[in-house]
Amino acid sequence: MYGLNIDPMNPHGNPTGDELKAMGVKMARYTYHDHSAGPALDPAMIEFYQDKVRDLFNHGIDSLIILTYDTQPNKPPFEATMAEWEMYIDKFTYRVEQIAAIFGPARCAFQIWNEPDLASSPSYDPALRPEVYAKMLDKSCKAILK
Repeated sequence: MYGLNIDPMNPHGNPTGDELKAMGVKMARYTYHDHSAGPALDPAMIEFYQDKVRDLFNHGIDSLIILTYDTQPNKPPFEATMAEWEMYIDKFTYRVEQIAAIFGPARCAFQIWNEPDLASSPSYDPALRPEVYAKMLDKSCKAILK
């Protein structure tokens, strides 16, 4: 097996590096969760993910970290104005820049956003309009490459 989705926030979906290595996994894909609303990343979450990345790396497993609405809370609704989205995108890409500075040197790869897994509802609405995603992706890529 080459790659595997894991969920470090779920004890039942968070295999250790030893377990993943035994399965033949070469890359683990998982979301970076940080529910702090300010500009700074939650130090406890940084430490949590650094430990995960280190464990995987020490077992020869690379990390693909997904950056989404779970990385930067308070995503506007799908139909929000572009001005509202731009304010969110600026906050999101500032987080992306911070995360890339911390985890990029550890040879982590990054995925910007993720397709919806379920139909949208009032409590689950990860969908983005194409023009919103284009702006988010452009700014995020530039933030990662800083």
